[in-house]
Amino acid sequence: MKKERFTMIELLIVIGIIGILAALILSRLSGGVDASNRAKAKAEMAAQVTALINKEATGQEVTDLGKDPWGNAYSSPTYNEDFERWEIKSNGPDGKSGTKDDIYSWKD
Repeated sequence: MKKERFTMIELLIVIGIIGILAALILSRLSGGVDASNRAKAKAEMAAQVTALINKEATGQEVTDLGKDPWGNAYSSPTYNEDFERWEIKSNGPDGKSGTKDDIYSWKD
């Protein structure tokens, strides 16, 4: 009796399909991580703006805002006289200022 076995080509095809599915799943998961990091940065900046307002009311000086979820320092806070608000910025995942992934405390 001859046992039936998988050929090398069949095994390579199955491994290739599993690799493609894994890549698709990982790309979906990484998109979720990026969205959660962006939301975390927005929440941290909102908390920092509230702290700035409280420190301003008590006469304390602002020192360090910490780091964003990607490990980069938040921008120094500036007070916008025209809109009467504190503004803080994160350079986003790429860490570069002026790119489309920058996150602002005053924008949605």
